[in-house]
Amino acid sequence: MLDELEDLGAVRRVRETADRRRQRVEVTEHGRALARKVARLAHQLDKNLLAPLDAIQAAALHDALRSLAEHHGLPGA
Repeated sequence: MLDELEDLGAVRRVRETADRRRQRVEVTEHGRALARKVARLAHQLDKNLLAPLDAIQAAALHDALRSLAEHHGLPGA
């Protein structure tokens, strides 16, 4: 995955000066721009997906999905 992000110009590997065997991964400005674009697209996708639901139904779905995630130990739940 890191190689793919590097190919996209989203990250770069930088050798540590104190220990040349180690590399640090830095997010590039292009990578930050891509992350902002992905966040906007994900928000729009969520909006489109939930469009048929009213606010109460959307909240119930959100709560149900959170409960499932917590039950299965998924991060961010």
